[in-house]
Amino acid sequence: SGGEKKRLTIGEKLFMRQPVMLCDEITTGLDSTTAQNIVQYICQSTKTMLTTPVLSLLQPSPEIVKLFDEILVLCEGRIIFQGPESDVLEYFESIGYIAQASVPIAEFLVNMATPSRSHYKNGSSAPATA
Repeated sequence: SGGEKKRLTIGEKLFMRQPVMLCDEITTGLDSTTAQNIVQYICQSTKTMLTTPVLSLLQPSPEIVKLFDEILVLCEGRIIFQGPESDVLEYFESIGYIAQASVPIAEFLVNMATPSRSHYKNGSSAPATA
């Protein structure tokens, strides 16, 4: 299955014991439970092995976002946020973007990296979620 292939690839990367482990969209095509399990395994394993994981993820779930010590969000090749999840709302509010309480931080971050971010400017209504 897709999950088994991804776990094998991650196992191979961990076996090489490099100081940095780069993973590009490793959760794409996986169900949410498998995706969370894989990211959780990477986070636990790399802490034990003193390796730094760098993961690029497309629309991560709120549960996956909570697993990271640091989040880096890019938009059009520029860093728009870097820091812990706990700093997200305060930072974006300081530059005029207000998230509604009903919008998960993971979804808010994804929207901030798209044209949808204009819906959050100065507390405007957030876009409807699917």
